[in-house]
Amino acid sequence: MRTYNDVEVMINGKSYTLCGYESNDYMQMVATYLNDKYEEVRTSKSYNKIDQEMKGVMMQLNIADDYLKTREKLLELEEEIEKKTTSIFELKQENKSLQSQVYMLQEELEKIKQEHIEAQKKVVKVESKLEEEM
Repeated sequence: MRTYNDVEVMINGKSYTLCGYESNDYMQMVATYLNDKYEEVRTSKSYNKIDQEMKGVMMQLNIADDYLKTREKLLELEEEIEKKTTSIFELKQENKSLQSQVYMLQEELEKIKQEHIEAQKKVVKVESKLEEEM
């Protein structure tokens, strides 16, 4: 069972208590992400010229942008994984087929070797008959 955690964090210079089932480290990581976003937005040229509401909207837009880009990347990676999984499956099937062909060729080779040995025996018999007749 997961533990309910309370953790004190600093976000944009203010202290907050975050509560939840996530680990303390995770909640600190979320706070760090928000602080980094605040810093990123604060360093934009127009930040000091806009009102507080617009600053909040800028933060939300930046976070939404990060989220949507991450989601898009995740979808691309999932698609790539699906393609690679399909490719692996196809390669495994091809490998099984090739292994089967190798086995059949090995059997055929063994059969040909046996036929060759039998043919050599016949040649020896024919040669010895010829020698006897001569």
